[in-house]
Amino acid sequence: MTYTFYKHVSGKNGYQLVLPTGADFPSETTAAEWVQTAVKEEKEVAKIVKDEIAQRGYRLTKVTVSFTESEGAIPPAQR
Repeated sequence: MTYTFYKHVSGKNGYQLVLPTGADFPSETTAAEWVQTAVKEEKEVAKIVKDEIAQRGYRLTKVTVSFTESEGAIPPAQR
């Protein structure tokens, strides 16, 4: 099984939609509102994502954050 990842066409709101490849879009939206960004094998997709898709048929998240917004939240890398 594969999963298809999409981002909203506006690009600014940071919404990501994940569907099983070939599945219909949820009734609340249309394919025209989304741009495909990736197709991933089942082993590449986190269990939490797969579990939500099994329950709801899709996973919708807001994923946008900038490094400026996260300042102080991400510890510096150890060298």
